[in-house]
Amino acid sequence: MPLNLKERLLRPAAFALFITIIWTALWLGTASRSHYWEQVAAWDWSNYGSSALVMKHTIEEKGPGGIVDAWIYTSGAHTPFLQLCSAMLMFVFGESRFVCESVLIIFTFLFAWSTLKVIELLYDPPTARWSLILYFCFPVLIFVSNVYLLEHPMAAFFSLSMWMMIKSGGFRRWGPSLLFGVFAGLACVTRLMSFVYYVGPAVVGFVWIARGPDKLNSYLKFVVAGAVALGIAATWYVPNYSAIKAYVGGVTFGGRAKAFTGGNSPISLDTVFYYFTCIVNEAPGFPLAVILAAGGAALVIYRKLPRIRGGPMSIMIVLAALDFLVIFPSGQRVGARYFLPLMPIVAILMVRTIQLTPWAAWRAILILLTAANAAFHLLSLTIFLQVPMPESNGPTPLLFGVQLWNHRPLFLGMASAVDMEPGMDLRAPEIVARIEEAHSADSDRIFVMSDHPFIQVHSIKFESLLQKKHWTFGAAETLQLWDGPEFDEAVVREAKAYEILVVRTGGYNYGTFRSFGDIAKRAAGSGRVRFREIGDAIYLGDGSLVRVYNRRPTFGFTNNLSEIENPMDVAFEGKGETIRVVGMKATAVENVVRFCYWLRFDAPIARRPIHFMHILNANNSDDILAGTSGTRPVPIDAKMWKGAGPWYYYFEFELFVDSIRGNDRMSVPIKAAFGFLYGDPMGVGAPPERLMIKNAEGDARFDNNGTRLLSQTFTVGQIVESTASAPAK
Repeated sequence: MPLNLKERLLRPAAFALFITIIWTALWLGTASRSHYWEQVAAWDWSNYGSSALVMKHTIEEKGPGGIVDAWIYTSGAHTPFLQLCSAMLMFVFGESRFVCESVLIIFTFLFAWSTLKVIELLYDPPTARWSLILYFCFPVLIFVSNVYLLEHPMAAFFSLSMWMMIKSGGFRRWGPSLLFGVFAGLACVTRLMSFVYYVGPAVVGFVWIARGPDKLNSYLKFVVAGAVALGIAATWYVPNYSAIKAYVGGVTFGGRAKAFTGGNSPISLDTVFYYFTCIVNEAPGFPLAVILAAGGAALVIYRKLPRIRGGPMSIMIVLAALDFLVIFPSGQRVGARYFLPLMPIVAILMVRTIQLTPWAAWRAILILLTAANAAFHLLSLTIFLQVPMPESNGPTPLLFGVQLWNHRPLFLGMASAVDMEPGMDLRAPEIVARIEEAHSADSDRIFVMSDHPFIQVHSIKFESLLQKKHWTFGAAETLQLWDGPEFDEAVVREAKAYEILVVRTGGYNYGTFRSFGDIAKRAAGSGRVRFREIGDAIYLGDGSLVRVYNRRPTFGFTNNLSEIENPMDVAFEGKGETIRVVGMKATAVENVVRFCYWLRFDAPIARRPIHFMHILNANNSDDILAGTSGTRPVPIDAKMWKGAGPWYYYFEFELFVDSIRGNDRMSVPIKAAFGFLYGDPMGVGAPPERLMIKNAEGDARFDNNGTRLLSQTFTVGQIVESTASAPAK
């Protein structure tokens, strides 16, 4: 084996593998101690896990060609590469949350290897190894790499692309230049909007080329590499442009971002300060940062710092500064995780400060303090991790209002924030089973009203997909409204488009979502939309409870009537005048049936006929379901008879199915009774409703003072229970 290959690739790869093995052991041990696998997956990682399962199922159903559909259509707001890798892993090792998230081990190795090579190319192997060890002790890396988030895999591709950029020698070599484009494109399809991280590298690369020889060929390679990156990114960004625009506009710069700043703009100086403090207290911590800053200042004061002369450190500082200015306006305040790809620069700065210190005693003190600080962070967040995490600021102490370091990992910190014991039974499988009980072939749209970190729409969807249930989910959080009556109204309006409601009440709900119980009552009983509870409430481990509702049966017809001639062509003759019922239509909307019918007059009628129509239970004529008023006259006006006949008139009324007795589960045959009463209603009085119906059935003829009641019955159809939902919006 050539010594050069061994030195350049295999030794760094072996060291990166060693780091990865230690990381994996600590990850698995910490996850076991903190009951991570026993807990329902939280917000983002359950969302990404759901996408991974959907991708796998899509490929299983459609074959290899399904990869394209899975890539483009699984999610319009979250990039697909990590989830696709998890799907492929689950093809080999089976479907489970553990297998899905184990893909992080691969990206940890790639990240360690590429970061090591970048620092080696900039400095030397010892600097690279010490910087990498120090970086893997940073809280931010432990936080982000230990959960199923997109930033860690994206950072791996960013580091790979930086390796290729440096290896290209300023885009003078085709191979590394093209690989730079490939890895940059993969970074962009691993984490949404990752192209912002390449603003700094693009500027540095442009200046690098400008200062080197053969500028034209280098610029050509630079442009081609950029085109490769854009081409890879376009495979997902272009077909999902509208969804991406809505997500970024609503979350990154919309209502959620503004809520964090407390003002009318997602951009603020307070946000800049927030990110700066997060970078410090999630990397070295403020105490060590102050000591190292003092050491660096001493080097400058005593002129012991070598001249940089445009060297790698100055380049990295410019790159980091440019990227910071691009990234910080994103108003979602989630710590330093957005800066994960740039955090190795902090580790390099720390190591180089120690290396350049000319005073042996001071250098030894810095080494000791840095090693102790790194061990403190690593051990506190792994072997000696506090489970459960105290709700107080114990692991994140303050001094004069400044947070000294952050030892609140995402999982345990999130659990303690909602006063929840890690591993608490939130009964997600039972919730899915209850949804299955309420579910039918035509009712697979579920609206979730819960905004708890561990029991919300994504975690319920993830559990349902593990059970091979492919349902459509919606949630209040997707409305991008965060408070006030507008939110309540939007939830009620949105819920009407779904067949099943999952409502969690009591306990903790994120932010301002604290009135789901009241909103659910309104959604379940507003207007003509009716829901009923399925089974008993499910009590969760945190003291809250979940209720599952499904849409009460809506009703349709075995034959949805339209304008037909027979047997609806019913003629009523009296005194030489004829009225014909020539058409009828019945349509069901939610739980309301609307009846319409048309009358035809072949000749003008001098008198005022009273007409009626009643809908009867065909099995029980005494059961009048609905109808027009028994004394409603046809509005005859002399002007109506102008022109040539025949003349048509249209009437309608509604049957509210809720008014039918025993309507929970039903199938009711119905018939219609039509009747016309000739004569002066004021002189004879309108006959009783039931007498008119009986007359229609032929057993109560009515004739008084020259007034005739003419009526007839015929079968209309059958009201049947239907699980068809309200029309989608």
